[in-house]
Amino acid sequence: MNTVLLFLLCSLIWGSTWFAITFQLGVNSLWSVFYRFLLAGVMLGAYCCLRTGFRRFSVSQHIRLFIQGACLCGISYWLLYESERYISSGLTAVLSTSVLYFNVMIRRLWLAKPAEAKVVAAGILGSVGVLLLMLPELDDQSIIDTAGKGMLEAILASLLLSFGCVACERNEEDNLPMLPTITLNMLYGSATVALIALAQGVVPEFSFSTEYIGSLVYLAVFGSVGALSSYVVLIRRIGSDRAAFIDVVYPVIALYLSSLVEGYQWSLMALLGVTFIGVGNTVVLKPSKTGSGEGLSGNQG
Repeated sequence: MNTVLLFLLCSLIWGSTWFAITFQLGVNSLWSVFYRFLLAGVMLGAYCCLRTGFRRFSVSQHIRLFIQGACLCGISYWLLYESERYISSGLTAVLSTSVLYFNVMIRRLWLAKPAEAKVVAAGILGSVGVLLLMLPELDDQSIIDTAGKGMLEAILASLLLSFGCVACERNEEDNLPMLPTITLNMLYGSATVALIALAQGVVPEFSFSTEYIGSLVYLAVFGSVGALSSYVVLIRRIGSDRAAFIDVVYPVIALYLSSLVEGYQWSLMALLGVTFIGVGNTVVLKPSKTGSGEGLSGNQG
């Protein structure tokens, strides 16, 4: 699929998952994340077995995929779900843009890939844009009351997500097959949060309401199998530093959908924020003159 379409697909789907997640909060977030990635992993695993077979991995590779899955598909999502119990979704979105900078730092330390000045500059533009976009939600009360825990959870979630994203690049360098590795990431991530829940004495719970089951299926099929798989493809094509700019695009999609469904009113400040985000993405995703292929213009499979 064209790389531009992959970027838009991830942004559109993840922009809509903000609404679906609100229907999940009636059940303990650990178990909600467990059901989401267990369902997604089983579906993707079945597809792999039917289409190409499921290759074997070494013990050391399983250990790496377990750690990656715990970060990418388990603990990070649990922390994001939990953070919204203490801070507004707007503040969570702003803090989530820290994944841009974590990706740059972890890529430098782990993969020895240099930090590009335009990526950092575009990241700053994008973060400012999201801040302006969400400014109406960041009232004093939401920042003062019990916000410390929620902010820490959101930042830690971004750090763990970044580790998982950079690990996807390492998997590409080691020629690990993409879909089987994503499948194991999902299954290991779901197993991790289930173990955390049991360790905390949280018994399994489920809601049979139409809203919960419907949102769970949507999050598993579209948010995880569809968008997360596309996101990993993007990471392998353009790098985790550039792919992370989806995190500053999908809040715009979420607010646009909110304007259609919930009557969100666009302000001049919000429109200015969208402008900052647009400029930042244009800067970072513009194909380089050297033809390195790291922009979004490629049509690679």
